[in-house]
Amino acid sequence: MFRGGEHGNILKWEFIIGKSIDSSPNFDEKGTVYVGSSDKCLYAVNPDGTIHWSFKSGEVIECKPLIGKDGTIYFGSDKVYAVSPKGAKKWIFKTEKAILSDFTIFNNVLYVSSLDGNLYAINPDGTEKWRFKTGKSIYSTPVVYNDGTIYFGSNDEHLYAINPDGTEKWRFKTNDSVVSQVTIGKDGTIYFGSDKVYAVNPDGTEKWNFYAGYWVVSKPAISNDESIYVTSLDGNLYAINPDGTEKWRFSTKKRIESSPAIGKDGTIYFGSYDGNLYAINPDGTKKWNFDTENWIVSSPVIDEDGTIYFGSRNGKLYALLNGL
Repeated sequence: MFRGGEHGNILKWEFIIGKSIDSSPNFDEKGTVYVGSSDKCLYAVNPDGTIHWSFKSGEVIECKPLIGKDGTIYFGSDKVYAVSPKGAKKWIFKTEKAILSDFTIFNNVLYVSSLDGNLYAINPDGTEKWRFKTGKSIYSTPVVYNDGTIYFGSNDEHLYAINPDGTEKWRFKTNDSVVSQVTIGKDGTIYFGSDKVYAVNPDGTEKWNFYAGYWVVSKPAISNDESIYVTSLDGNLYAINPDGTEKWRFSTKKRIESSPAIGKDGTIYFGSYDGNLYAINPDGTKKWNFDTENWIVSSPVIDEDGTIYFGSRNGKLYALLNGL
């Protein structure tokens, strides 16, 4: 089945949940795809698009499921859940409020941020190691650098750098909430969005900032040539040079929350509130688009074979193969 632009793209399969999907999908080594839904269920979908199992939680699931080395699936809704590869509950960790961010594992420690304003470090058995309190709720996903430093943003308008023992290393002030997940460059530069796109040095000082027309909630992506790609609520995908100047922009004319993903050939994929998943060439021209006829908040993920997985608020999980 072909839809979209000049080259077209192939619909491999679609899995119908029926309730909106803001969760970004993830997949394991066997090709099983995991995704959350507003119906409060985590779904495990077989590589052929059929259901493997579902697990009911206590609230909507907006986060991207995280898969541990042993196959355990971690996700958040009203609580933090650890589920076995067969769909059975392993343990539950209670936070004071819901979790909307994705998770990170580093040195067998699970890092989770919550709307209660805490960053939690959780041991492999589901017990608390420590917590760090910010001034407001947290939507931002914690990211751990090679040295163990944990970076995340808060609605208190700060980006935080936290030591592995849970103490504060430094904080960086912006002019708005920091919902964006950080991306760390090869030289340790920390890129993230807020009222602007910020590039921050490892010591917490500002390198540069770039105004992307409006608030940025997505995670930046960095290409092999060190271009920084970021989507904005102003409806544009921006390509930013390493020095913080604009390279080009591509407009969808609708709000974008979906984070860009970069394919092996440099193609940039993202979804928009105009209902389309876009494939954009590295020069900023459109390769193709796929219309779901409803908002796409979910960020696409790309398998080794080039399959692109994403969800839509039309209640479907999609698997696309490029028709190049």
